Amino acid sequence: MKKIFKILAIGALFQHACYAGVTVYKDINYKGSSVKYGVGAHNYNEIKRNNPGDDAISSVKIDPGYRIILYWDPNYRGRSLTLTKDTPNLVIYGANDQTSSLRVEKIAVNGTFKRWNNTGYSGASTTWKVGEYRNVNGNFSSIFVPRGFSVTLFSAQNFSGNVVALRAQDNDIWIDDFSAICPSIKSLVIEKNG
Repeated sequence: MKKIFKILAIGALFQHACYAGVTVYKDINYKGSSVKYGVGAHNYNEIKRNNPGDDAISSVKIDPGYRIILYWDPNYRGRSLTLTKDTPNLVIYGANDQTSSLRVEKIAVNGTFKRWNNTGYSGASTTWKVGEYRNVNGNFSSIFVPRGFSVTLFSAQNFSGNVVALRAQDNDIWIDDFSAICPSIKSLVIEKNG
């Protein structure tokens, strides 16, 4: 018997707040004082004024569809680290308590349905338009479905196997760790919502 997973109107679960972007924390594991930064360049004076402040960021939460570039020096200079997913401990990157300026950017997505090989919306990617695709290759670790579209993903070729149906009704759908939902995707159907 086929396992069927239906995730309808999932967009509400991934709805962004008006002020989406990234949240930086003073301590590891998203603890201590924090501040949220929206899209744009945030230089030394702004970071120093906010809490946790200059050279005081230890962990970062990133809303789906965004990335942050941390710079060791003011004016977006010196060493830098780009992150596209939640990072509970900057120590492992040698970036703990180093940030003096940062940029937050929206990850550009063109086309109807996009998948990335890696989590964090990174690595090799493929974009598909409306249609049926009987035999697809590559990992589906992160995916994007724009508002107004649906995608049905199958774990086997020729539209068979386990099924995951995603309908982006009111909001875009961003799923960072999609392989946890359905580890194998071999065919898919993309439709415009009626």
